Amino acid sequence: MATHLSGYELTLATRTDWSDSGLDQFKDKLTKIIKDHDGELVISEDWGRKKLAYPIRNETRARYTHLVFTGNPKTVAEVERNIRLQDKILRFMSVRVAEEFDAAQYQKSRDQLKEQIEQARSH
Repeated sequence: MATHLSGYELTLATRTDWSDSGLDQFKDKLTKIIKDHDGELVISEDWGRKKLAYPIRNETRARYTHLVFTGNPKTVAEVERNIRLQDKILRFMSVRVAEEFDAAQYQKSRDQLKEQIEQARSH
């Protein structure tokens, strides 16, 4: 019996003083947690540093990281538990995007949306 995994998006707002290597090590840890729960990291993007709408723990800027992965509720619970233990993370949000996730279809839809945005910007 094949089990279908749900798809999740996770966005992290981290302190800007967190080194690239420190953040990469933490993303590697999250990837291992996801794989240990039979999930897969589909997308990992660095969205860069942005000004916050309001200060969080005296920080006015944050570095944003976006992850898309497959998993189950236990996967998400363990990922979020590890996030809460990390003091360099100011805020995070995880959202289930699909109950039965097709990574290839998700990537295709995402690429089409990016293309539409680029076309709209060029006009």
